[in-house]
Amino acid sequence: MRLVAIFLAGAVLVAACVSSVIELDVGTCFDDPPSFDAVTDVPIRDCSEPHDNEVIALEVMAGSSYPGDDTVTSISEETCVRVFDAAMGVRYLDSPYEVGWLSPSSDSWDLGDREIICFVFDPAFEKITGSVRGGTSA
Repeated sequence: MRLVAIFLAGAVLVAACVSSVIELDVGTCFDDPPSFDAVTDVPIRDCSEPHDNEVIALEVMAGSSYPGDDTVTSISEETCVRVFDAAMGVRYLDSPYEVGWLSPSSDSWDLGDREIICFVFDPAFEKITGSVRGGTSA
């Protein structure tokens, strides 16, 4: 099992077919950004078209002080694995998909970011066509 952790940055750039990560909703499909360092926006794709990832859950972290990178990663991993079964309709270990997340960085935390964005992707990095709901793509 391979997990992907991505930390967010505070700046936001919104353009056509690109959306700020703070605007992502459950069910949004998106392609990988050019870099996974300090992700602020991602290329949004219609789920019926080939895409890299689909958002399966949004969870808010508690606390007023940034808990540190290791703690954020641990909480994000536990959260996204925990919500996977209900969000996908299939057990994580039985699914062909892997789970990843976008999580707050210390900089974005200072700006009020507490959201963990859980998403799934193909572990072979093949494009997905259709929604991943039910554990398999259309």
